[in-house]
Amino acid sequence: MFVRRYILFFAMSLPPPRENPPQLIGIFERAGGAVAQFLVNGANAIQPITPEEVAHYGLEYYFRGEYPQAINTLTIAIKLNPDDAQAYYQRGRTYYQQAMYPEAIADLTEAIVRDPDFAIAYDARGDAYSLNHDYANSITDYTREIELCTTDCHYAYNKRGHAYYAAGDDERAIQDFSHVITLKPDFASAYYNRALAYDRRGEAASAIQDFSQAITFIPLYLDAHRGLGSAYDHAGQFTSALTHYRLYLELAGQNADPAVIQRVQTLESQAR
Repeated sequence: MFVRRYILFFAMSLPPPRENPPQLIGIFERAGGAVAQFLVNGANAIQPITPEEVAHYGLEYYFRGEYPQAINTLTIAIKLNPDDAQAYYQRGRTYYQQAMYPEAIADLTEAIVRDPDFAIAYDARGDAYSLNHDYANSITDYTREIELCTTDCHYAYNKRGHAYYAAGDDERAIQDFSHVITLKPDFASAYYNRALAYDRRGEAASAIQDFSQAITFIPLYLDAHRGLGSAYDHAGQFTSALTHYRLYLELAGQNADPAVIQRVQTLESQAR
């Protein structure tokens, strides 16, 4: 499996969430704007609230993991200000957190319509497309993110490489992972990901080299030890394969893949 980068979702252009915000009981639309009902120190309070403040409360619910309330609150923020790309973006991310990928894609598309250069919205929509197994569209979004990227662009190339690999295009996947390594030579997951593509193409020597490099950067890289065992196995180097399969089993514990356990037993039986 790929080691994925989970992005810290970018907060909207609002103040950071507070540690102990007042409990928001409800938001009501009235002539001239919205009013919010709070519970503060056990007492109810009602006061006017701006669309930006409504969106901010949605963000606070999001960070607290209260996703249904976040969606409800952000929906009101969008009703109050339908041009707010950030509110659509954050509601899309909230849907994403609940594995509601079609809804996430729809909201992130609305964010992009309102801000065509919204780089992190392309990134987020690319993630949703990938998890919805729509790799062609995820590749398109990551490509647009790369076009807009100014810093830390290796992440976008890495994600596009994932999408190419998942779509079965090993050549383009290797190209993207190689570009990641050029941009950030110590990015261990790029070596691991490129090794997977090499191994699937039957290039065991290149796979062994890349899996080994990933382990150099992260010695307890569980999946890289499994991958390296597999690459040695494919190359007919069974002693080395056993070494890394066993390391994988030790690191994985009860979560070890039964197929690896079976392969180790087979190799050990053949070695007797």
